[in-house]
Amino acid sequence: MKKSLKKARFLLILALAIVMISAILEGYLSIYMMKIVDTTLTGNKSLFIEQGKILILLSLVLLPINILLSYGKGLYKKKH
Repeated sequence: MKKSLKKARFLLILALAIVMISAILEGYLSIYMMKIVDTTLTGNKSLFIEQGKILILLSLVLLPINILLSYGKGLYKKKH
């Protein structure tokens, strides 16, 4: 068991780092969506459009990170 963990340690650390980045971005995205809902309820269209652009950008950044996360998990499981 220890030998297999030592061999795949780098992949495990890499996968954990990607998981942390993904979790942080997903949390920030959820909070930002709540802010956009609040902005929408106040009726400020220009601020809603600006925040919507940032929300779309965050979503586009999160997509490749999640793909990389799935790939890293697959590599670790394959190696382990």
